[in-house]
Amino acid sequence: MKPSKSSIDVSEILAKYNSKVCVYGVRGQCECIHGWNVLSSPFVEDEYMFIMERSYISFNLENRLGTRPFLEKIEKKWILFQLLKAVSSLHNKNIVHGDIKSENVLISTGGWAYLSDIGNYKPTFLPENNPSDFYLFFDASEKRSCCIAPERFFNPSSHKESAAYGFDLKKAMDIFS
Repeated sequence: MKPSKSSIDVSEILAKYNSKVCVYGVRGQCECIHGWNVLSSPFVEDEYMFIMERSYISFNLENRLGTRPFLEKIEKKWILFQLLKAVSSLHNKNIVHGDIKSENVLISTGGWAYLSDIGNYKPTFLPENNPSDFYLFFDASEKRSCCIAPERFFNPSSHKESAAYGFDLKKAMDIFS
């Protein structure tokens, strides 16, 4: 079905704001991470639209751990194995997640675990004396729990670290999480 003449051409809008390059960059990053239990997003596009779709998964790990029937020990081991394989798959492709926590591990009704929320839009380094970036990017649930490697925090008075987004993340930072 062809859009009418009064339809908005999304490509013109994207070009105007130079967002198309960014969108294709995100698409390329998501398409390269197919592997063990890494949730990537399917894309649909034509000259008039660009849709990024996210699959529906029943639970995240935090919710599933508190839901009856509680997980058996063998089920917990299976989820841990899948999570380790997902992280290994990312690291083999030189991709660092940067925010592994129970809210970002999705669990299907069949017991499959998927690692989600992979993005380089979060700051790599956080000032230790100003929690605003931490609350904004890493504490959406407002539980005040921290799963971030300690080396990501810096003292702004003694370091000239930048809060570069998605840069200089190390694999060890994922392992800490």
